[in-house]
Amino acid sequence: MYANRQSPSAVKSADLDNDGDSDIVVSKENFSNGFVVLKNQGNFLLSVPVKYNSTRASKNIVVAGIDNDGKKDIALTNSGVNFEGKTISVYFNQGNGIFGTATSYTVGAYPVGIAAVDFDNGVDMDLAVANNRQPGGTVSILANTGNGVFAGAVNFPAGQTPYKITVAKINNDNLVDIIVGKEARKMNMLFNK
Repeated sequence: MYANRQSPSAVKSADLDNDGDSDIVVSKENFSNGFVVLKNQGNFLLSVPVKYNSTRASKNIVVAGIDNDGKKDIALTNSGVNFEGKTISVYFNQGNGIFGTATSYTVGAYPVGIAAVDFDNGVDMDLAVANNRQPGGTVSILANTGNGVFAGAVNFPAGQTPYKITVAKINNDNLVDIIVGKEARKMNMLFNK
């Protein structure tokens, strides 16, 4: 158990310091915000947690090579405690699993789910975000214009209260689609065209 354990919301693992083993990233919600990094020291030992702040409590996090420099970066939802969040934050890995200051992007109301994938079959990771409290429910797509810089969000209808999302090639057209899990115990699929 790590000492800074208040309100974890999502856990991901990835090799953040390029030493060949998986490190742990935990997003924080409710009475906290941002995320913590626990580096794998080997022999089942984790480092002391290093905390990175965000503007709001976070419901989800994704780890991916966003700026194509060979290091894993982090993007998280700034959900907020009372559904007030409307942004995501991207943190670039500066090397050795140390992250720089966040760059934030506006999405829809109460962003919850987040995924990173190359939607346009280019070379850059794009982001998809489920906006839980946006009227009608939406998914925001942020296209990576190169080196981890994102264009403004483009919103697509996703049905009421989208919550979590995942991405996969569903209909055999070689384009990545989005599967949206909703609070109403339903799911929707958004097909990439």
